[in-house]
Amino acid sequence: MKYVKIGKAHSNTDVPLRSVTIIIHDEVDTSAEEYDWETVQREVYDAQAQELEEALYASLPGGTYNRLLARLLERKAGLLRIPLGG
Repeated sequence: MKYVKIGKAHSNTDVPLRSVTIIIHDEVDTSAEEYDWETVQREVYDAQAQELEEALYASLPGGTYNRLLARLLERKAGLLRIPLGG
């Protein structure tokens, strides 16, 4: 298992920020009959993405969060291209 240790943000109040542990281990379970690709894409992956993003937003320093966003967009830039013309 790979471990990644990242510094958390400073708290703006007297209450310290809680540490976050993210475990990416088991494969996404899409074996149930009610799942089709659209359902998985819309519901399962979106729920996981939302939970992960909220944990990172609440705990990372702003600069780290912003650079992570930039790196994610750079990695997927090809998906954002819009064809010009025919």
